[in-house]
Amino acid sequence: MFRRGFIGVVFSSLLSGCIAFSGGGDGFIDIHNRTDSVRDVTVTLVQQESQETVLDETYHVEPNSDQRIDDAFNDGVFEAEVIVDNERSEEFELGVGRCPGTRFFIGVEIDEIILDQSVCD
Repeated sequence: MFRRGFIGVVFSSLLSGCIAFSGGGDGFIDIHNRTDSVRDVTVTLVQQESQETVLDETYHVEPNSDQRIDDAFNDGVFEAEVIVDNERSEEFELGVGRCPGTRFFIGVEIDEIILDQSVCD
């Protein structure tokens, strides 16, 4: 009797998305290069609680184009640092709730770096 109930709860949880087994995340990063030059954009994300670096990559972004990085992070709070062409940098506290598909926006302009995020809870 208990076994059927347990299996029903587990199955329902899996279908509703309440249990995740993947080690990666479903938060994604959108990099928008709004300049006329190729930019090297380094993104570093450090999970505040564990101090684990979950992302430390450099992306080669073509002029006036966008690049998306899928499954970049899970829920939690992250210290984000973005460096453009090893010259300019910005820091941002990325507070991710439990909603799937959180977006971390990086806008590269001629004279500034814009950092923002989507939120749902």
